[in-house]
Amino acid sequence: MPIRRNLVPLRLTEADHEYLRKVATAPSEDPRRIERALVLLAYAEGRPLTEIAKEYQLTLSKVRRCVDRALAFGPRSALDDVPRPGRPSRITPEARSWIVSLTFQNPQDLGYTESSWTERLLAHHIRNNARSLGHQSVSHISPGTISKIMADNPYMQHGPFYEGRHPENPAIPILHLAHPLSGPLMLLAGIHLETAQVWGIVRPQHTEAEFIEWLKLLDKKLPANHLIEVIVNPAPTRVATDIRAYLLATPNRFEFIFSPAHGAWLNLVESLFTKWINQVVISQPRLRPDTMAQVIEEYLDSINLDPVHFRWRGTPVGEDIW
Repeated sequence: MPIRRNLVPLRLTEADHEYLRKVATAPSEDPRRIERALVLLAYAEGRPLTEIAKEYQLTLSKVRRCVDRALAFGPRSALDDVPRPGRPSRITPEARSWIVSLTFQNPQDLGYTESSWTERLLAHHIRNNARSLGHQSVSHISPGTISKIMADNPYMQHGPFYEGRHPENPAIPILHLAHPLSGPLMLLAGIHLETAQVWGIVRPQHTEAEFIEWLKLLDKKLPANHLIEVIVNPAPTRVATDIRAYLLATPNRFEFIFSPAHGAWLNLVESLFTKWINQVVISQPRLRPDTMAQVIEEYLDSINLDPVHFRWRGTPVGEDIW
């Protein structure tokens, strides 16, 4: 049986150690980067590979590969996957822009029976029309490639909207959604994309009055010196006269970012509301509307005690408060 070599110690600078620590404790980080940061911190302390693998429930070979990369390329480079050989991407920028623009169109206007896009339907449409429109680079595109294109596009992720703001007027990204509940109830809620906190109200209807009430809730909950970026669907109530009047009365407080009208599958919040419906509404179907409203609002409060960040995995979704 061959004798495995002993790995040399991993020496971290103070800056490297602080960087790895931040990655390992950041709730918004990629789980793979968090896992690798924990491995490197443990190895730098002199702990055996077998002990590290057991603690973090990893294979020994996976831990060894991570350490090898850190020793060869540096601890920060080891957090990311090493580029693999293969054919480079040949999708043109024009084709990418065309794909994103499709999500803003109604599939029914293009001859489909569906009222909103899915990855599979979008891939089908692209494959059938790419060559005639001069986008040969995506004529054989798959749903998985569409997911990657959406994940790389800031208008789909919504994350970069608040980057680059002046520090004196930082932006708070909020993803909003109005969701029907059982009976005559509507839930208007939003997710803070950085903290994963949720704020919402339950009302019998969804008009401009309820939407303004929800905006006032955000205005009350969030710091006064921050711009609130609300990512919304371009529904008529979003531009109603009363809403415009309220926004004019609170200048420099809100900024609206309109998501694709027919791309609900892009919205991260859809997953969250599905979870709510399964946990709260469906499990208690016989509650009276007033009692149901109270249960939902109490559930929102409980979520904020230990917020959970939802991540885009496989199906493109957004990342703001709705």
